[in-house]
Amino acid sequence: MFFVVGVILITQQASFDRILDRADGPASPAGIVLLAAWVVLVIAALAALMTGGMYFQSREVRRLMDDELSKANRSRALAAGFVITILIAVVVFVVSLFEDVSAPEAIHATVTVGLAGALLRFAALERKAHTNG
Repeated sequence: MFFVVGVILITQQASFDRILDRADGPASPAGIVLLAAWVVLVIAALAALMTGGMYFQSREVRRLMDDELSKANRSRALAAGFVITILIAVVVFVVSLFEDVSAPEAIHATVTVGLAGALLRFAALERKAHTNG
């Protein structure tokens, strides 16, 4: 699940260039819906990453699945996401010295890449843990 959501966040980044481009006026109603969907996806993905997800499982199953290794992997993934977020913010800052970068574009890129990086890192760590036994 985390891998899929990370890939979705990265692949939808290209479509937001058109939505956030307000050269021809304010965002259209369809653009506003897409932006709202992005906000919901980011909040849901962050909540799942912070808690381990599994909201539709019983409390006992969630407790068993959220073992020490999973908690350590989640912590490492969040640290990686933080580093990625800072690096993207630096890149956006440098780019803004040469190109016009609006605040929504900068925030969207930073949040998308940082969160996707954390999700993909967590998915990779969990896969490695489960394939190595």
